[in-house]
Amino acid sequence: MIIDCLEVSYCTCWDGDGQKAGGLMAREVAARRHAIDQWYMVLLTAGGRPVQTIERWKSGLWRVYLFDDSGRRDHCIDLRPRPDGTLLVTRRHRFWYTAEHREFDDSAAQEMTTVSAEGEVTVKSRPAGSRGWSSIRRDNVLVEDSPIPAPDFGDWLPFTRLLTEQGHECAATLTLHDAPAPPPRPSHPNGVQTLFTPGAQVAAEGVGASVIDVRPAGTLYMPSGRLIVADPTSASTTEPLVAAVPPGDYPVSVSILRSLRYPEMGYVAAARLTITDEPVKAWEPALCPDDDPTLLASDESIGFGVDAGMGCFVDAVAQLDEMDEDRYLDALGSDFAAEVTVAATGANMVVFRTGLGDGGYPKWLGRTEDGRIACFVADMQLIPADA
Repeated sequence: MIIDCLEVSYCTCWDGDGQKAGGLMAREVAARRHAIDQWYMVLLTAGGRPVQTIERWKSGLWRVYLFDDSGRRDHCIDLRPRPDGTLLVTRRHRFWYTAEHREFDDSAAQEMTTVSAEGEVTVKSRPAGSRGWSSIRRDNVLVEDSPIPAPDFGDWLPFTRLLTEQGHECAATLTLHDAPAPPPRPSHPNGVQTLFTPGAQVAAEGVGASVIDVRPAGTLYMPSGRLIVADPTSASTTEPLVAAVPPGDYPVSVSILRSLRYPEMGYVAAARLTITDEPVKAWEPALCPDDDPTLLASDESIGFGVDAGMGCFVDAVAQLDEMDEDRYLDALGSDFAAEVTVAATGANMVVFRTGLGDGGYPKWLGRTEDGRIACFVADMQLIPADA
């Protein structure tokens, strides 16, 4: 195929099964990520068909995928920067698919070539249906390649020379055009009107038809008014949110999804720390000092990471120690949320289970009509955005 025009999109991932980009972002967002050495992906399409992705990793590392005629990535190329300002190919992984193979099917014939820092070249192959690599060959001669210049942001033409390895021919006048910017990200928690409405029925992600059950989860004592939202096992190293509230005692509630098919099963869909009962008129991300919402892709939110299946609200004055996961699980028992005393200061935290388990969960704050903070919400993203 002769390619004379490519459309450029920016994203965070490629869904091989759905054959579509995920986490779309505007060009300006990708440019900011590039400037601070943060990961992003470039998608090149020809006539709506994917032909190449270019992944920008930290420290100037790159990974390129090439697509076959069926939209499957069948060639992976890793590159690292050289002192002369060019990129060296350090690894190539090639798949030869049949019509029946899915993308990255391990039963497909494969070949992998790697180049070490010392210039040792290793080539190994894997016949179709084989369980192991064979025909391993090692050379002590650096592979001579046509080096690709390390690109400035937006200068993707040098990478397109790799398309010739897929049998494509790039026209001498090849041009790149930016795809339209993606729609703006949601500016509020998913299904916020439903999350804390007892008895509301929803179709929840991973749960199915469910009914909302709202329960009190305790009272959070906030001597400083500075809130930490985190996995309780990492709260001691988490910065408090920038937005503070007057010192005081504030109630915490959890929204629980009860499966209509299996009523004994329940999942925490959200946790809310209420500062005032006045209605929320506007939502915004609950930011820590280092959070930058201008770097987010279309499906990303400012959130907190969970590795223990739990989240928590706690005041910054608590002076948390490195308490282990078992202590919090013991406090929760079979419940969805619990108060835990912080021994060092006598302060407390409210611990709650997080949705379907581990992951990253958005945190939001709601403001009243006159701009005061009404509540903080940890959203487990089980409720559709239009619920």
